[in-house]
Order: sequence, then structure tokens, then C-alpha cells
Amino acid sequence: MRLLLISSLIFFSGCSKKGSSSKSSAGNNSTVTSLSKLAPVSLSVNSPYTSNASSFTLSGTCADTATVYLSGSETNSSICAQNSFSFTLTPQGSGTNTYYLIQKANGALDSSTVRFDWVINTNLPSNVEITTPNIPVTYSNQNSIQIDGSCITGHTVTVGGDVSSGDITSPANSLSQTCSNSIFSFIINKSSDHLYQFSLTQTDPLSLNTSGTVTIGWERDTVAPTNLTVDNPTGRSSRTKNNNQSISGLCENQATVKLSGRQQLSAPCTNGSFSFNVEETSDGNYHYDVIQTDRAGNDSSPPLGIDWVRDTILSQSLSITNHNTSNCNSTSCINNTSNLTLIGGCEAGATVNISGPNSFSDHTICGNSNSYTLNISKTGDGTYNYTLYQTDTALNTSSNLSYTWTIDTTVLA
Repeated sequence: MRLLLISSLIFFSGCSKKGSSSKSSAGNNSTVTSLSKLAPVSLSVNSPYTSNASSFTLSGTCADTATVYLSGSETNSSICAQNSFSFTLTPQGSGTNTYYLIQKANGALDSSTVRFDWVINTNLPSNVEITTPNIPVTYSNQNSIQIDGSCITGHTVTVGGDVSSGDITSPANSLSQTCSNSIFSFIINKSSDHLYQFSLTQTDPLSLNTSGTVTIGWERDTVAPTNLTVDNPTGRSSRTKNNNQSISGLCENQATVKLSGRQQLSAPCTNGSFSFNVEETSDGNYHYDVIQTDRAGNDSSPPLGIDWVRDTILSQSLSITNHNTSNCNSTSCINNTSNLTLIGGCEAGATVNISGPNSFSDHTICGNSNSYTLNISKTGDGTYNYTLYQTDTALNTSSNLSYTWTIDTTVLA
């Protein structure tokens, strides 16, 4: 036994800690890369949770795209979407049901385990049911929220959490009300932006038993979203020969980006970015505006304008109309000089390109007067062939224009 203990000590003392440097048998140092650990999930209700219901939706926040695993009284898994998850729990029988939640993701260490206990007590009144708002957390830029729902007539419905009696405008200054016709309603006022959590219960006036707690969140947000930018097209302006144009950029995460103009589109801001694809089948100038609206209903201001010109046709053909010497026409020239100037018509803003012998190439931009000038030079008698074409800013390219220049300096006898 003593020898076994000593061997174990020797084995563990020789193990290197994760993230530290160690030396291999070849004498090389190596470092183990440390991974960050996911934070534990956050539940929307406190544990233990007590109710007399036979099913319950357990929800909370998590790391986006991670997988949340549920074990214990029931097993399940869910992909975290927009930083939230939910499981519908349906255990068998009453008593305490214990659950464990952990989240996992590639490239990260597993989170710590969160324990959740659900105590089912059939002697308790049923939970109130919130009908408005119908989501666990609601967002608005208003000063108040109205919480409506169903209850047991004659029971006392009480609201708690981030609220005081002075916040209640209906029923005025009261945190509780008697359920009437199976309906309850609270209007809660708040004067500052914050994420508020409210809890609701109902109590049997005879047995004084209180139901389980139902929670709802309200985020009051009156600040306009920021950081709406358009990255494509560059400079929010584009001229192309395509039938479609991509419009993309950066936005406030979970806001909704809206596009207006020739088309009306909307897209969620996912991971801080958005993208649209607009289509047109005829040439023209098209204008669009983009604006984003956050979850609370606040709009960014002002809208950002985007201009797209769909252009599939060269407005003016390429031509050669003039020269700096005689004996020339639109396709050829014969002279005895080593320099030649070509002048012609083109589409304003297009690039006029010329290529010729010995890998010669040059270009110029067509001026606003729809004309260009190109200077070429060559030494030695001979016939030289050149090719000209133009490409406009929408990348429409003309057909090639051939030109022949003959230099002849021979003196006639």
C-alpha cells in the first residue's frame, strides 16, 4: 500500500497544469492553449419554484448558438437563439422535481451547472395566467405597462418585484386586487429606462394558500438606436449593369432594419449586421432609405439614403473622328511622323483603352463633352495595328475598334 501511494504521488507531481509550458522527451517546449469558460445559464424564475400546475415552461438567457442541456427529472436539449432558451417541463406526480442545466459550445469550456427545483403542491391555487403581454420580456418606449390575465374569481391577485404601490395607477396605489369575473389587470408606471421584473400570485381568501409565482419582464427603453451604417454599396452609391444590388451594413443587435423606396423590405439585425438584396429589370435611377427600429419601438434618425443606377447600355458608341495629321480616316492613317493623336467620341466618364504592338497599352477617361484624346508614338517605318474599346462605370464594355497606322518615311526618287 505504501509503494502504491508513493507511485501515485510521483505520477501526479509530474503532470503539468493546463496552460503551462512543458518539455517533451525531445526537449521541445509546448504550451497548451487555455479555453474560456461559458457563463452559466440565467433562469427567468427563482429556485425553488412552487405551483400546482402539471406543466411549466422554464426559460432563461444563454450564450447565443450554444446548446443548453437539461437533465434530472427530465432530459432535453435546446439551441440558444437570440440569447434565450426554453423547455416545457411535464414531470409525473407531485413533490419536488430537480433539474440541472448546463450549456456547451465548440471552442469553449462547458458552463457550470445550474440547479432548478420545481415543487408541485396540488393543495395550492393554480397560477395566474398572463395574457397581455404574451411574451416573457416585453420592450417599449412608453411610460407604463399594462399586465392583464386570468385568475380565480374571489382570489386576491398580488403583484411584486420591481414595483411599489406608488407605481400602480390601476388599481390606484394598490399592489393587490380581488379577481373579478376571472380577470385581473394592473397598470404600472415607470419614469426611467431599466429592465424591470414583476411577479404575480393569487391567494385563496379562505385557506390563505398562495399560488406559485408567475414572472414577466419589461424593459423601458426610450433611447434611439445608434450605429446604423451602410457598408455596401460603398459611399451609399452604386452604378452597375446587374439586375440586383446588395445593401448591407451594421446595426443595433436585435433591432429591425427597414428599407423603403422602390421596394419595402425589413430584416432583423443579427450579430450586429443586416443585408438586403433589391432587384430591378430595367435601367434607371433607384433610391432607397434604410432606418432601424429597436425592440422598444425607437427609430434611428435620420434615414440613410442609397442610390443605385442600373445601367446596361453604353449611351454613346466609341468612334475616331479626328487626327493631328492628314491622310487619316476613322480606321487607318498613313503618314511620315512618329507621333499620332487620335480624337473621338465616347460615353462621358467611361475609360477608353488602347493596345498595340509590343504589349503597348494606354487609357484615358472620356470627358464631359463625350470626347477623348489619345497620343501614341512609334519609331521606324511599318504598319502598326491598334485596338480601342471603352468601359463605363457600370462595367459595360463596347466592342473593339480596330485602327491601322502606317509610317512611311521613304523619300520618293
